[in-house]
Amino acid sequence: MAFTIRNYVIGFIHLNMLGAITMMLFAMALLRGWFVSTDRLVRIGLSLFTGGMLLSEAALFLQDLALGRTWDDARLHWIKLLTSVPIPLGVIALLAHLMRRGRVQANMG
Repeated sequence: MAFTIRNYVIGFIHLNMLGAITMMLFAMALLRGWFVSTDRLVRIGLSLFTGGMLLSEAALFLQDLALGRTWDDARLHWIKLLTSVPIPLGVIALLAHLMRRGRVQANMG
């Protein structure tokens, strides 16, 4: 039975960790003023992160339905990869915003 609902369990844990906890941290950063909500880079970063999270959740939950039974594993892995790409792009955009504001100092030495 664990093999039949494995992707639902992974999707649930993924949704809790990535969705709830990370979004709560982003909300706290906005409330504390670490991110300026009117800044274009913040809007792009949060949109990319949220969109990537929703797409990757959809890929995890939908792969056990008819979509997952008719496609091979290699195609499903590519779908998961491509739906997850916006997540690190959003994080990079948010870090670029923080670096531009002088909140993050790069230590290279």
